[in-house]
Amino acid sequence: MTHDRHEPDGTAAGVFLAAQAAVLEARAHLLRAALDTVDARMRETSEKLRRLRLSFPAPEADEAGRVRGEEYASTKDVRA
Repeated sequence: MTHDRHEPDGTAAGVFLAAQAAVLEARAHLLRAALDTVDARMRETSEKLRRLRLSFPAPEADEAGRVRGEEYASTKDVRA
């Protein structure tokens, strides 16, 4: 029995797929590490913004209870 030149070799295919899986796993690890870094930076920035907001006095509302610029705020300042 002779092998056709175009017939895939099962062992070679397995080795190739294992190598590809290792490459993808390494990339996934790098992406998870990058996401963890971005997540930490976002938390730090959020905390800095919260502290900055608290360092300014609360704006006065008009007769209708509207505060200028409030329509652009993503979160409201909650002060005790």
